[in-house]
Amino acid sequence: MQSPKKRYYPDCYICGNKLEKKNEILPGLVHCPICKYEHHVDQSYDQNIMERLSIADKLRNTLQFDEALKHYQSIIDDERLSFEAHLGLFLNTYGISFVQDPVDKRFNPIMHKIIEEQPSKNRYMIQVIDMASDPYKKKHYIREQEKYDQLWLSSKPVVPKKIHQKILEPLLEKKVEKPIKVLTPVIDVVETKPIGVQAVKNYKIDPIIENKIKNAEIIYLKANKFSRAEKIFDEALAVDPHAKQAIWGKILCKLQVMDLDLLTPGTSLKPIFPLFEQIMACVGEKEDNPYLAALEKHLYKMLNQASTFDSELFEFILSWKKEPSQRMIAHNLYGMIRKNLEKEVHENILWVHEALAATSRFLIDIDKEGYVSQYNDTLRRLTELKFYKDVLQMTDVVLQVEPRCKETLILQICAIYKVPRLSELHHVLRDLKFMPSFEKLLLGIYEIPEFFAEIKKAILETIHEQNYKFALQLMDIYIEKIPKKEIKTLNESLQDFSDHLIYHERFKEAEKYLNLLLTNDSRLPAAYWSKLKIALKARTNFDVLMLCKKDLMQYPDYESAINSVEHPDEYLKFYQIHDDLRKKSMDSRMFKKAISGNYDYFNNQCKTENVLTFVSTIHPKMEEDVSLIVGEEKAAISNLVIRSLIVLCIVSFGFVLGNIQMLFDPLLTADSLVIAANMLNILTKVILFGLLPLFLILFIWSSPSTEETYIKGLLKGVLFGLLSTLIFAVVVGIIPWAAVRFLGNFVLNISSWYLPAGLLGVGGLGILFVMIKFHNDLKDSVLFGRFKPISISNIIFLGFIWISAIVISILQYLY
Repeated sequence: MQSPKKRYYPDCYICGNKLEKKNEILPGLVHCPICKYEHHVDQSYDQNIMERLSIADKLRNTLQFDEALKHYQSIIDDERLSFEAHLGLFLNTYGISFVQDPVDKRFNPIMHKIIEEQPSKNRYMIQVIDMASDPYKKKHYIREQEKYDQLWLSSKPVVPKKIHQKILEPLLEKKVEKPIKVLTPVIDVVETKPIGVQAVKNYKIDPIIENKIKNAEIIYLKANKFSRAEKIFDEALAVDPHAKQAIWGKILCKLQVMDLDLLTPGTSLKPIFPLFEQIMACVGEKEDNPYLAALEKHLYKMLNQASTFDSELFEFILSWKKEPSQRMIAHNLYGMIRKNLEKEVHENILWVHEALAATSRFLIDIDKEGYVSQYNDTLRRLTELKFYKDVLQMTDVVLQVEPRCKETLILQICAIYKVPRLSELHHVLRDLKFMPSFEKLLLGIYEIPEFFAEIKKAILETIHEQNYKFALQLMDIYIEKIPKKEIKTLNESLQDFSDHLIYHERFKEAEKYLNLLLTNDSRLPAAYWSKLKIALKARTNFDVLMLCKKDLMQYPDYESAINSVEHPDEYLKFYQIHDDLRKKSMDSRMFKKAISGNYDYFNNQCKTENVLTFVSTIHPKMEEDVSLIVGEEKAAISNLVIRSLIVLCIVSFGFVLGNIQMLFDPLLTADSLVIAANMLNILTKVILFGLLPLFLILFIWSSPSTEETYIKGLLKGVLFGLLSTLIFAVVVGIIPWAAVRFLGNFVLNISSWYLPAGLLGVGGLGILFVMIKFHNDLKDSVLFGRFKPISISNIIFLGFIWISAIVISILQYLY
């Protein structure tokens, strides 16, 4: 049996890869080929201890921290000086596991346990550093300790602070909490640090040192062998302290990256600030400065990719720039903020608070309007994204600078009521639970016309929903709180409230507001007109037109309406329309008749429209509709009669042919000439004394009602009566008589079953398709309400005749 392969080092505690002898870079320094991490190791390990360490690390990286703790503690009990076990206990205490980034393939630490103790003060971390005898190993873990401190700070939840603002406090169900510190405007610019204080004039690096630095970058830095590379950079700086590229190399080693572009966006650069100051001390003022540009690039990368704003890095960058450049970078930062907020999805926008405060700080002292504009533009976008708590916090910042900024106050209102724009506020105000907040909100600072316009919309919608109690409460608050200078707006609102209440037949409440309106201004004709509607119990102006039987001048309210204005043209026009309608003329009779069956249709066109709209737009449209109705009525009557006549002809024709012998040959002579003579005699009497009077009466009765004059209607009725009688006589009388007279026994033989059955079937289909289709087409017409019973009765009548014809024919055939 093959013995297990001897292990030289414990597994990589980051990725779990087995470390072998071939991975050794230097004595005591092993490079993991998977995660690229460098491990400072001892020269010898117990095989059993290494196996147990691997198990403990796997448990920790799979988040089984309780089980891992037992294994680490067991190892320490057996091997008190085990460096790796103490390191594992530290990582396990903070629940640190390592996860591979899918983009750059680096293994990044994640802290799953957040405790109060800072990692650098943890006893296990202190023991790890104390146990590192080698100076490079100790330096490496001090750097790791700083990294874990930064991870702890970024993972720790921010303790929220509460806003104490008199206006907002009573408005919200819960007091608003700020996720970050309250940011107040900063007026002073950042003091610029001196650059190049240690720069050597005409400095040129020694070629040997330069080659050594480049080789370290190519051989070690690009291979992620950071400890070895840092050692070479230190050696170069010991010879030449002004070697900027060596200092930059040390910065990259400290950040554990071969290039700053590869750094994870959320990584803080604060630990490298002292080293960066060394670079800036060696850079001449007129030299190119790629190092500062790299920091700016990382700042924007953090903003775009990680939605994180590093305020310390921003301040640090500003400190190396002069005032004009400081303003330029602040302007660029604002552009990046706007670009980032254009995204549709944001997990959080906490970074906006600090970023916006940082970019706007340079405007407050020279361009107050621009400062407020930058904030308002950002607030508007945040409101659209529905980050209402953040909007509330940031509006407070703006109002400290411009307490009565109208746009900011509107955005604050939107955030309070959680609506993305003010035009949607009225939907929220219809809810009773907002009543207490609304009353407290209407303070002097919120005297914004657009705000009151939304309240008005909410009132009108609440009336429409018939929630009158809440609507009246809201009206009373509106009347009480609207600024006194907005008297015109108040009067218009009182008129609208009254008209809507009248439309919903709340006459008593409407009269109350009309009286208040007339108290404000006694020369408002619309108010008197509304009082006239109340007196008539009329919901609309159309109701006034149709319900008022007396002369309008007999009503005091109408007289007041026309006397309260110099040119009461619309009211006089209405009077003329009403007076014409009261006259007993053909036009008024046609108008009333057309209206009578479609009253609701016309009434709904008016609703709460004023008199001017009624006389100039609605009434002319009504007259057009009446003309169309009259025309449709004519067509409907003619259509109904003609369709019915066709069906009757077919059914009667089939019935007559199917029952010739029963009807015209009671003696069973079977002589076609005798039968034809009997048919002529009987059908002539039926047509002359039955059908002719019936058709004349029917058409004479219906035609005058659809014509302009009775004479024309009577002539049309007589004409259609004679024509219908002639058609019926030809189809039902002359054609069957001629068939019997000239075709003789042939007709008598086939008429017993096949022909009548077919003709009666056609008659049935005529009732189903011709009459029912007419009925369905009528549904889309305004005449449907009036013609519905007539159409249904006609279908029933024709159906009864058809069924009777079939039953009689069947009985005659059987017996």
